[in-house]
Amino acid sequence: MISDFRDEYFRYDVRLAGRFYLGDLVQEITQEESLDELALRTNIRIVVTGDDFPTIAPGQTIDIIDTLQNDIVRFDGIIHEIDSENRGLKDLDIKAYCRARYLESEDEFNLAADVTASSRFQLYASTWGIPLGRVANTGQPLDKAIYRPRSLASMIDADIKETAKKSGRMFKVRSSGRVLDMVELGSNSNVPTLVPEVNLERVVQRRTLLDKDTQVKYVGNKRGGTREPVYGSAAGEVDEYGTRYRIQIDSRINTQAQASGASRRQIVPIEEIITASVWEELMDLRAGDKVRLGMTDVTGQYVVGYDELIVINLMRTLGNQSHPGKCVLELGYPDYVLRRYYLGESVTSPGSVT
Repeated sequence: MISDFRDEYFRYDVRLAGRFYLGDLVQEITQEESLDELALRTNIRIVVTGDDFPTIAPGQTIDIIDTLQNDIVRFDGIIHEIDSENRGLKDLDIKAYCRARYLESEDEFNLAADVTASSRFQLYASTWGIPLGRVANTGQPLDKAIYRPRSLASMIDADIKETAKKSGRMFKVRSSGRVLDMVELGSNSNVPTLVPEVNLERVVQRRTLLDKDTQVKYVGNKRGGTREPVYGSAAGEVDEYGTRYRIQIDSRINTQAQASGASRRQIVPIEEIITASVWEELMDLRAGDKVRLGMTDVTGQYVVGYDELIVINLMRTLGNQSHPGKCVLELGYPDYVLRRYYLGESVTSPGSVT
């Protein structure tokens, strides 16, 4: 029966529209978040058992409450999609997003030079009345930008990527309850340690030369409307892997030092992606956070050290009192994450391998 009172038996309760507690009707809760996507998504499957089930529709608020952690609200979002299936009993599949999804709204801005990405983020939020939480100081002055009608998310993304190209530092905007944060990747103070046979069920590693570059050249433009080009280049591991040449053209690279720095950051070791299946929910972990992964010897039996990696993608299944949750993480080393997600794609085809 649906009521305004929560059933305390369930670890995670679901609150609809701020008043209806649906925990005893929940069949499954999963969450997904990616480094290159805007908002954390929560999927909730509910079985409808009676005529007193409340009206549920896109646009309503939906919360997930942790009853074992002093009723902490673990997810505060908005319902975006509802699918129903009737097999004797009616099942509802609810897809909800955190409030960062509203950054898909469009606007236009004429932005002066020498302002940081964090200052611009605060400007966007102030213009739209978006409440902010933590805003990291990105530090890097940016070039002038004229944003014609486009989403706020794409403006923020452009500012963050320009910051990464010029400074090598990576940032991400994400929701925290009802506010938005801008955080530096890997800055989480609580860093989970993943150890085989302790909380780590399975690790899959993939290493590839597919996008390995050994020579990179950046071409930019000096400020002041002169269109005078600036150049910077870097090379590495040519003897080991041959020549794979890539040219990047970016008008927001304004000095030789910036061009050389961006080129060096494109020369990274062999790309390696690690997928880790964990016997824990890791509810506080978000895409862009850092984890410590226990690295084993060649036999896979003994931990010989720990590497720090960035969470690229995560998918968690929430547990209950009798069945603990779990999560699957896609992890990458910081230099791989920087190159793949922040430095952008080449405007020319890669050169041949010799």
